[in-house]
Amino acid sequence: MALREIGENLYAYTGMYNDELHVKLKKLMPDGDGQLQPVDNKGISLSVQQWETIDGHSQEIDAEISRVTELEATSKKSWRISPNRFLSVTRLQSKYMSVYMTLVNIRVHFMKGAEEPVNPTRFGVAMKIAEWYKLIGMKAGINRDITGGKSKADELMTECISFTISQEVKDMSAKNCHGCQIDHPSQKKYQTSGCLIETCLIEDWAELIETYFDCAVDCIKRKDVLALFIKTWDDGDDEEVDLYRLYRSVLRSSEVLALAKLRQWKHLVE
Repeated sequence: MALREIGENLYAYTGMYNDELHVKLKKLMPDGDGQLQPVDNKGISLSVQQWETIDGHSQEIDAEISRVTELEATSKKSWRISPNRFLSVTRLQSKYMSVYMTLVNIRVHFMKGAEEPVNPTRFGVAMKIAEWYKLIGMKAGINRDITGGKSKADELMTECISFTISQEVKDMSAKNCHGCQIDHPSQKKYQTSGCLIETCLIEDWAELIETYFDCAVDCIKRKDVLALFIKTWDDGDDEEVDLYRLYRSVLRSSEVLALAKLRQWKHLVE
């Protein structure tokens, strides 16, 4: 699950609800163990169809935001995304000052036969304009989560870890053998490290990775992997990345092992 921060303690992520995949816009706060947990009734869970409906209206919503931004009056325009759920662009005036602000509100309403959203419930989220634009900027990543595709960050972290593991395996296969330390032509004629010891006579790289993989995973330094990731990552990408969480989720994945065996990296040079 990729957490994408929209605003202060407000996150977008995908998850299951009633055995169906939903896009969740929720307030999350750390518990006693430092793990982020949902705050009761602070947010909304959208079906994939509801999320796609919002996405389909995004240009109209942006146009309405532009229209009311400098408006010195209250206004409200709504789009229906389900029988009792609406997205509204609302221009409000502060109760205490003559200041206006615009909110994008996605909320469940009590309908009671009404056609317009006039009875809001506590189930929903009100976003500032900057938060709305940040959410829309994340839609490509959210859509990847829905379809099960890997994000750019996942792919790059997989590459960085497999690359670092590959370097570690090369070093370990040499350091663990006295024969590899001998600088002599008779040693260098062999295909791998030039050694006569059993593990170093492994000529197939994939088999060598299999032999040393678990030990290499334990030996690599996280800071080296993250430094390589940061060096390669495109700062212009709109995807929010939690480096430590991503590192832990990818570290021992089968994709890392498979990529290390192939030694084929799109973004890195060995």
